[in-house]
Amino acid sequence: MLKPAKRAKKVVTTDETSPPPVGQVPREAQRKWGKDMMEARFTIVPNVLLERMHALGLDSTDLVVLLHLIKHWWKKENLPYPGINSIARMMNVHRRTVQRRLHKLTKQLMLVTAHERRSRYGDNETNLYSFEGLIAEATKLAKEMVQERERRRLDDAKRAARGRRRAS
Repeated sequence: MLKPAKRAKKVVTTDETSPPPVGQVPREAQRKWGKDMMEARFTIVPNVLLERMHALGLDSTDLVVLLHLIKHWWKKENLPYPGINSIARMMNVHRRTVQRRLHKLTKQLMLVTAHERRSRYGDNETNLYSFEGLIAEATKLAKEMVQERERRRLDDAKRAARGRRRAS
């Protein structure tokens, strides 16, 4: 009797974790920043993270750590796994600062989830990070932002209509 074949674990190649090629850079971004800047890579970040960072419980250092995590997340199914030392080096802060901020993002605010990884020998590897909590909280805030923008648009239209009537 034949045994069913075991499924092999998916191996993530560098192509799947690399950013899109320059040909896929949004045209307007390249016009604004230039080809050289876009070839050096870019990160797409929803404005709600910047505009409502305080409502999310973030200060500027938390946000920069979060942006460094997001910078490595190019495809939904391929979670980022940057090292604490590399984030600290890029931010020019001590690695302990990054650890504290990651603890805040994962344990206190629960915006980010850290998934431990081990090598086949049992050694620690860099954590994988997922953003379900951040997406859920930021989506609520984004909906509020859209509603506020629509209210302002309607108020502006009413004000403009009142102004036209007075002029006649």
